[in-house]
Amino acid sequence: MVNCFLIYKSILHGAMKLVGMTTQAVEIEPGTVLNFWVPTETTNRTKNKTNKPAVVFLHGFAFDGILNWQFQGAEEAWSGELHSCRAQLWRDPDLVESMVVTCTVMALTESVNNAALRRVGFSSSPENLLPKTAEGVKTLLDKCSYRFLRFHNFFYREMLETMFNHRKERTELLQALVISDEQFTIPHFPQLGEKATLKAIKKAGHIVNLERPCVYNRNLKRILGSFTQENAQHS
Repeated sequence: MVNCFLIYKSILHGAMKLVGMTTQAVEIEPGTVLNFWVPTETTNRTKNKTNKPAVVFLHGFAFDGILNWQFQGAEEAWSGELHSCRAQLWRDPDLVESMVVTCTVMALTESVNNAALRRVGFSSSPENLLPKTAEGVKTLLDKCSYRFLRFHNFFYREMLETMFNHRKERTELLQALVISDEQFTIPHFPQLGEKATLKAIKKAGHIVNLERPCVYNRNLKRILGSFTQENAQHS
């Protein structure tokens, strides 16, 4: 029997290619590869490059990029990718001009992690984020959403088969993400200054970009548009 998630991902891949996107893989260290969807024009060195700033979407822990950001045009977050990339950006703040951070904390300290686990009723992050049964997948989606749609059990079974592979590596990643409270220092981004804002979206949970994509996209476009206007004024 063919997994419906694999079929759906194939359709999404085809749609991405139709709008001019292609995949790129970057090995950031031996055995660790980051996969990106990028505009085809950025991979063709013979064409003129656009002057538009680069926008990078980093996905959360449970879903992969194309499913996590399917309603944003491509591709939050208990994300190992997000935390590791943010750590690099904090060391080199000049690499980033602006950030839009959704449903996340500045760092996953022991106190933050323990408090979060107590609220959702789990003893460890792998137990919470790496379910082993279809019922566990349903519980995870219920806890990270405001009101997730109800599906037949086969939906959760097929999600379990597709979305929760590489368990050993993911467990190691979750364990490595948690740092002691003493290790945490508040990052400083001098380029942001007093311009940081906070936006709340009602009737949405942790997966707000999937639950309320239209509202999320309106806010995201407004924020990105403000960056473009500011750059135009300074140019």
